Amino acid sequence: PYWRILVLDRYSDGHFRRSAILNTDTYMKSERLRTLNGWGAPKRGNSTEIWTFYLEGGISQFLPVPGAFDDMRFQSLQDVRFSEPDTRLNLYGLDSVKQSVFAYQLTDLRWSHRAPAAKSEIALAEGVRINGPASSYPNSLLELAVNESERSYLESINNNLLAGREVVDAKLYSQLATDYLRARFRYSLKPNHGEGEDDPIMRWLANADRGHCELFAGAFILMAREAGYPARMAVGFSGGAWNSVEEYFLVRNKDAHAWVEILDRSTNEWLRVDPTPGAGASDPEVAVRGGVDFVVGWPAWLDSLRIQWYRRIVNFDQDDQIEMAMTIGEVAKEYAKQIKERAQFWMAELKIWLAAPFSKDRILQAGCFVVAGLLVYAVWWSRYGWLSFWHRWRKRPEALAPVRRQAGKYLARLKRKLSATTRDEHSEQANEVRNLLEAIRFGPQIEIGAAKETFSKARRVMRML
Repeated sequence: PYWRILVLDRYSDGHFRRSAILNTDTYMKSERLRTLNGWGAPKRGNSTEIWTFYLEGGISQFLPVPGAFDDMRFQSLQDVRFSEPDTRLNLYGLDSVKQSVFAYQLTDLRWSHRAPAAKSEIALAEGVRINGPASSYPNSLLELAVNESERSYLESINNNLLAGREVVDAKLYSQLATDYLRARFRYSLKPNHGEGEDDPIMRWLANADRGHCELFAGAFILMAREAGYPARMAVGFSGGAWNSVEEYFLVRNKDAHAWVEILDRSTNEWLRVDPTPGAGASDPEVAVRGGVDFVVGWPAWLDSLRIQWYRRIVNFDQDDQIEMAMTIGEVAKEYAKQIKERAQFWMAELKIWLAAPFSKDRILQAGCFVVAGLLVYAVWWSRYGWLSFWHRWRKRPEALAPVRRQAGKYLARLKRKLSATTRDEHSEQANEVRNLLEAIRFGPQIEIGAAKETFSKARRVMRML
């Protein structure tokens, strides 16, 4: 399955991004509502099927939508941004990125690799452009921000692909272009296209032999645009794992993906194409990226507990929420009672032990307690060191390094402190600490000792605010 979040139409300076006009009222509306009508695709059968999505906090302002649907429902009134029906962009989002778990529902979801095109997009495919610069949508769907030699190189690739055929529909062209890219390049998160000031995708096309999904999708789009096919990049998630304990799809950040949407003039629809190796057949009509994994064993049970929580707390049924709240309250009271009784027991034992006469056994016990305490302190004091080693050993992204993540947490706490106080006598120190934390979070890697000094200073400053 593909979980589409955004489409990126404009290509400039070696990067795909959204045209500025796509953020305006011309293309996006903003309303406060609880139910939003979906976009049309033939409905299969008369039954009503409801899919519930749980989006963890801090992931995205825009909502993953895998296909056509009848209605989008929210738990309560929401400030929602959505594309105008006439534009057929099919984008849905909130007023801001939610910092807590957010749930929404789609009724009668139709998983589809095609979506209807707008009139202006169809006109563009027929050679009619809107008034305005090439970077304005939908003109941007054919924009090629490359130099003449790079355009000539794209033209030579297309001449070889088309083999003298003047007219090829988007489906056949997609298959030819996908076969070409998969034959020349293999998938890797570490592309070998080198450094330089020229266009990075063109440099990859000409010199590399491996790359990630953004490069495959980007190269496909440039090739398609040179051949006259409107094309854009879609970003979101692909794949996922099925948890049979609670029966749900689990989609993680590692499933983030980029693919292509190309305008098929024969049907006036956007056709989804995934040129990345491992995405299934090169024929876009049957392309399915990989297979669905299955979460089994203890990981499945543990993760199902989290979904149980989501389904009870972040839910559309108020009765379930009240029942769960009452249950949690009773369990919390019972745990508090047990903790209090256990603490009283150990305090009584400690008093008895202190009142007893000294002996070799008691001295040995005291020594063991001191050594255990020192070991715990040593582990805590060196936590960033061994956490960093574990992070490097697992080859996790540098942006997720423990020291960087801790700096991010301190930045968030400092921001909350500054917004809640009116005192300005410590503002200079707070700004200094913020700059140091931002350097750790986003700058070059530094020594752990230096990071600890900054964290200590951050704690002192926040106590003063």
